[in-house]
Amino acid sequence: HTAAMTGTGLQAAHADSTVAKASADARTEWPELARFIAQLTALRAALPALRHATWFNGTAPAPTAHPDIEWLDANGQPLSAEAWNHPHHRTLAAAITVGEPGHAATERVLTIWHASDHPVRCQLPPGGWTLHLDSAHPFTAAMDCTDALALNEPCVCVLVQPLLVP
Repeated sequence: HTAAMTGTGLQAAHADSTVAKASADARTEWPELARFIAQLTALRAALPALRHATWFNGTAPAPTAHPDIEWLDANGQPLSAEAWNHPHHRTLAAAITVGEPGHAATERVLTIWHASDHPVRCQLPPGGWTLHLDSAHPFTAAMDCTDALALNEPCVCVLVQPLLVP
């Protein structure tokens, strides 16, 4: 009985220690989590594409304009049904082009979801983009991108491309 009691006592002490460490770790992570949430909130407030209140329909408001949403694969190509259903394709993007209600879009927003530990080089649509959010490295300063974005771990990225407004 003594061995069993000692083992149980050690397990309980280990469990208490683990809970205490997890609580201490959580306390040190809360300020960074709050900072990340503030970053997301500011980005959503700044970009109409991240708070669009109606369903997207995939059409453009004018023949020369971008559609309100385009689903893309990691190669920057329209997302096919085959790519959508492929079990190993774990990266997709949405290029969203909407303005404030009643106004033309002033930027395109590219949101990329990468759900794999395998690195992927994600081809960006043509033009200059600025990376505003990379959930794998949330406090990195905004960075200009023109061709492709290296995704080396699971993440969500938000890029913005200014549009010329007539």
